[in-house]
Amino acid sequence: MPEFVSSPLPDSIPSAQPAATRGWMVWLAGGLIVLAALVAYSNSFKGAFVFDDMLSIAGNPTIQHGWLNAWNTPTTGATVSGRPLVNITLALNYAIGGANVEGYHVVNLLIHVLAGLALFGVVRRTLEGRLLRARYGGDATYLAFAIALLWTLHPLQTEAVTYVNQRAESLVGLFYLLTLYGFIRATENNQSLTWYGVSAGACLLGMASKEVMMTAPLIVLLYDRTFVAGSFRQAWNQRRPYYNLLASTWALLALLIFESNMRAGSVGFGAGMAWWAYALKQGEAVVRYLGLSFWPHPLVLDYGADIVSNPATVWPQLVLVALLLLGTLHALRRRPALGFLGAWFFLILAPSSSIVPLTMETIAERRMYLSLAAVIALVVLTLHQWVGRRSLAMCVAMAMALGAITFARNQDYRTATGLLSDNVAKAPRGIRAYQNLGSALARDGRLKEAVQVFENLLQMDPKQPETEHNLGNSLVALGQTESAIAHFRRAVELNPDDIVARNDLGNALSATGHPQEAVAQFEAVVQRQPNALEALLNLGNAYAFSGHADEALPLYEHAVQLAPKNAMAHYGLGNTLLFLHRIEDAAVEYTTATQLNPNYAAAHLGRGNTFYFLSRYREAEDEFVAALRLDPSLTDAQTGLDSARAKLDHASSQPPRP
Repeated sequence: MPEFVSSPLPDSIPSAQPAATRGWMVWLAGGLIVLAALVAYSNSFKGAFVFDDMLSIAGNPTIQHGWLNAWNTPTTGATVSGRPLVNITLALNYAIGGANVEGYHVVNLLIHVLAGLALFGVVRRTLEGRLLRARYGGDATYLAFAIALLWTLHPLQTEAVTYVNQRAESLVGLFYLLTLYGFIRATENNQSLTWYGVSAGACLLGMASKEVMMTAPLIVLLYDRTFVAGSFRQAWNQRRPYYNLLASTWALLALLIFESNMRAGSVGFGAGMAWWAYALKQGEAVVRYLGLSFWPHPLVLDYGADIVSNPATVWPQLVLVALLLLGTLHALRRRPALGFLGAWFFLILAPSSSIVPLTMETIAERRMYLSLAAVIALVVLTLHQWVGRRSLAMCVAMAMALGAITFARNQDYRTATGLLSDNVAKAPRGIRAYQNLGSALARDGRLKEAVQVFENLLQMDPKQPETEHNLGNSLVALGQTESAIAHFRRAVELNPDDIVARNDLGNALSATGHPQEAVAQFEAVVQRQPNALEALLNLGNAYAFSGHADEALPLYEHAVQLAPKNAMAHYGLGNTLLFLHRIEDAAVEYTTATQLNPNYAAAHLGRGNTFYFLSRYREAEDEFVAALRLDPSLTDAQTGLDSARAKLDHASSQPPRP
């Protein structure tokens, strides 16, 4: 264990190296960290979107209309909910490359590399500071390099870097480190207001990135007490305005949490999970994180949402965590620098790994992103104490090994099905991982394999409505709609408020000749969610084609109000108006549909029909031709074209009127 000096030393103790030598060593160390990260993650750029990536990107309208609109995050419970800065970075990615996955991976790696460099700066300046300069000052650059290199290359970081959506973790990590780095520079530069501003600004940006940032002001205060001022009283007296400024950034975080409805109800004591059961699980989680810090295998992306209901099953882990906490508290009094490392580890984990339930995931490896730095720093400084500068070679060797494991782990991310297959092999009890694997197989067109996964999952847990729903969708895609209906019914029975399952059940019933039952399902959806666009259109279609156009009309009008740029809504409204013999109004809606989607064959057919009824036969002919060009199977378009041309031929054969 490194024997940290426990009291501040005078400023006059010189560094063991001239400033010029330190300068080029710093640049060399920074360059090597960047180069090593590029090598370790060189195979990550074509990695697939996984889990809720598409929900936060292709399925996230808030990022698709410019970065200024991205401050208003979606309320779906996606990773970006309540985290506007993460959403804005995705919007910038989308503006440059759309849904091209490579650009997102480039930005993720850039954020991670910058965080690694920030960590290098924080550690180097801390080791060169008054408290630790006598012991580590001469070796500060190489020790900081070793710590930052190991941290940057560690395989535990892959989830925060290669899983696109988890840039929330690396982004908040970057701003957390910059908050501390700005403070350190401010205290080194005669209380520089510029660096205090950098620190406070980074803290504010971090609050807009992820909730873990809430502990940053406390960490800065503890750092000040430990390495700069020497006591909390002195720190507060010397920098009270600065700490008030840091504390004010909590207001932004509170606002974002409130506006996201506690991140769509998945966080907090009212989220449906007992706090004590979650806390018991965190004993297991923290010990697992520590184990993976030293031996990063097996790495699992999704552990699911399991909890612990019996303390007897995790008592060894709870005892170990309790001892580490007590040791940290003792060290904060007797050996403050060592205690700071323990506090860094526990305080940063506290928002996600304490008693406040996060119901979507009870264990997540990415939560170690920043806390890992404390573990690595302790290992590197201990090695330095044991073997001196020879520890650098040992650290480089460890970094190469960790980098190779990171490179191999990135291979798992190349395809969603590959990653999820790896996940279920390592965590076979994870229901959600099986769900996602089945869905990924279905997206890849491997429908029979998807059906097998969902059927196996129902044997594991027969009361999962999502599994029934997904199995039904896979069977529909295989053309087995009759078989799918039973699974849709079961999904609705298990979760009556699942409007998507009800809508899919209605579609299946309609396709198999059960129109009345289909209407009942669509009506139930609209009753529960009046703004459910697809259900409105489906119910409108059902009414219109059963001869109840007057009942369909308000549904389509509402759909057009909800989605004025939806071509299908305008097309459905046009059909209804045509049934009601409002020909000119129908022509307007069909025209709008073709303007919104020029390749909409059915809308061209409808427009042709209205022109025909209005005796505008030449325009009707053009629309029927367009419809047939887009879809030659439209027999009604061919019939209309023949009729329009017959009318034109008849008109041309008539002698002109006197």
